[in-house]
Amino acid sequence: MKENFVGREFHDTVYITANPHTEKLDGSMFHAVEPLYIDEWNEEHETVLPDDVTEAAINAHNRYPEKRVIVHYMQPHRPYLGDTAAEIQRKHDTHGFNRNIAHSNETPDGTSFSTLVENRDISIQKARVAYRETLNIVLDSVNKLLKQISGKSVVSADHGEMLGEQILPFTTPVFGHSHQYIRNKTLYQVPWLEVPTDNRRNITSDEPVEFDRDDPTTVIDRLKALGYKT
Repeated sequence: MKENFVGREFHDTVYITANPHTEKLDGSMFHAVEPLYIDEWNEEHETVLPDDVTEAAINAHNRYPEKRVIVHYMQPHRPYLGDTAAEIQRKHDTHGFNRNIAHSNETPDGTSFSTLVENRDISIQKARVAYRETLNIVLDSVNKLLKQISGKSVVSADHGEMLGEQILPFTTPVFGHSHQYIRNKTLYQVPWLEVPTDNRRNITSDEPVEFDRDDPTTVIDRLKALGYKT
């Protein structure tokens, strides 16, 4: 968000976002912001579900016919979705992303997903299956969105994910993307899918509309669930 948005104006754009870090953005940056992590947060899964993002994006596309729309899904970021993720949660009592307990084997809040993978309590193969199922769920939802909107669309991501690869020979496999010292193609090469159309929208800029912000305590709790805070 800092590298792409801060210090710039996008008054021709509406930002539909499931990411609580949106709270850091200036209210005058976009024409409008819809923070789905406030009203669409799913307590069971501790995230905003893809179909809820898609529904909000379709509504925004229709309400703002002369605006670009950025749609920020959380998935395939953990917590994972799907049958394998549910099986792992039942067996290992994992909750949310659990980075806040990543350095403890067990706490009253459950066991860290990352720790379980590092300790091989969850196999890398099963973790990859959970990731793939989550990715397929969000891509199905993105496909629903693309069928309902007009204009050119681009599908991309903010980073890749380490899924048990070794950075160097004989080193411990790495899982996730929260390794600041790592720079490799797995993490920084992202997809760029352009969906062209003959029907382009007429885009205009207008004064920004201040967006609702959540209670700071709630935002912190949701950032913890997503692994952004300890």
